[in-house]
Amino acid sequence: MLAAIASEARLDAWLLRRGCSFSDRTQLARTDGTWTLTALSPLPPRHALLQLHEAALLSASAAFADRELGEALRAMAARLGPGSDTLALAALLAADRLRSFRAAAWFAGSRAAAAAGAPHAPLSPHAPLTRALWARAARRAPAVPPELAPLVGKGVALLHAELSLAARRAWAPGEANGGAAAAELFDDGWEEERLAAGRSWGRAEVEEVLWDAFALVLDAQVVVPPRLFARGEARLTDERSPRWGWWEGAHTGAVLLPPIDGVFVGDAGEPNAEIGAPPRPLAGNLGEGIVCRCVALKEMDAGTRVQVIG
Repeated sequence: MLAAIASEARLDAWLLRRGCSFSDRTQLARTDGTWTLTALSPLPPRHALLQLHEAALLSASAAFADRELGEALRAMAARLGPGSDTLALAALLAADRLRSFRAAAWFAGSRAAAAAGAPHAPLSPHAPLTRALWARAARRAPAVPPELAPLVGKGVALLHAELSLAARRAWAPGEANGGAAAAELFDDGWEEERLAAGRSWGRAEVEEVLWDAFALVLDAQVVVPPRLFARGEARLTDERSPRWGWWEGAHTGAVLLPPIDGVFVGDAGEPNAEIGAPPRPLAGNLGEGIVCRCVALKEMDAGTRVQVIG
């Protein structure tokens, strides 16, 4: 059972289940805690390297759908207006961490007493992505910009009661959502001691997690969607997509993308690929659900790491 769940905890397997596709001539792998996309064989220019599906990004909608916190977050967003996407994303990341990346067990109609302490409680729907984002943030140690600290402080105060309650619920009754079993679930070793020890979170620790969550989101969120590809070509135009997808209902606010170094995150290296969004087709639904594609800019040798951000 644990082995089956552990396979679901890997970011690469999670992306495939979420409708993402990778060229069979590339490999997504983690080395020293960093996810990278590498060419397995020589690749020609304009070769399609990956497609990212809307189900594989984090948006405020995912936070609003949380069965424990969603109602409160939707009410906060209605009051706050602009900027609520950042608050919702920070709340979702904090909640996943405080729950040991397990699914919410306390919500209307739930059998919380049986579910909260289950040794193999189901993962959060976004656990592989949120954990990968947290692990990357632990290496980078992003900080809240000083000029934004007063606003973030208000956001932390606004969320603290809800997240403290979620933290208490996640760790009781019974062993801490799986305790030692949860420590074995993820193979990156991050926060393994806390998971194995099974101790709860104090008030100051919840506050610290919230500050860290805001720092992570402010560092990693992407607000502007990519430029559009020309119709029928793997060539970028000057027109920028107004939303994360051409279909009705596509997300328009800030999102968090999978932390594939060099592709969606990173700040070093000469670009050898570029990212764009599929345009609305003249007829049919070609490209529906795909928020962006990554294509090679130049010929790549086997072993070359895909690098979009230069």
